[in-house]
Amino acid sequence: MKKSFIVLCACIFTMALLSRQDAWSCTCFDKLSVQEAFIKEEYIFIAKITGPIKNSEIINLETFPYIETIRGTVVMSIEKVYKGELKPGEMIDLLSNTLTCDPSFTEVDIGREFLIYSKRYQQGKLQTFYRMDTCGRSGDVKIRADDILYLENLTGIKEKR
Repeated sequence: MKKSFIVLCACIFTMALLSRQDAWSCTCFDKLSVQEAFIKEEYIFIAKITGPIKNSEIINLETFPYIETIRGTVVMSIEKVYKGELKPGEMIDLLSNTLTCDPSFTEVDIGREFLIYSKRYQQGKLQTFYRMDTCGRSGDVKIRADDILYLENLTGIKEKR
């Protein structure tokens, strides 16, 4: 009895070590629906990456106590707004790759459009940043076409793109 308990514990310990990598993977179990995300997020918009992609040296990490790491920002031009106090043509800084699982943008992405569900963060009086949730609905407009259709019907935005 004692031997089988020890063998069982050893097997569980070995399996835990072997599957440890899975615990660190980027898996989102309870992804919000478009309607839930619309209620939860402060800002929802379509924006085009205009660049530049900046590294984290420009950001005071102490200002963002709930964000573990910030690898940089990307400059975006607002194209269409579904929620929040932004205006088309306005330029914003989006925090890029704040966690390992978050989207990371590079110069290759300049010119691409994204649907962004975000929150706003203020650094001092002059600098404002926007951040996407790790497990949120943000993504390339081509991939998020169903979200865009739903948001346009929900908010009454019918203009052609």
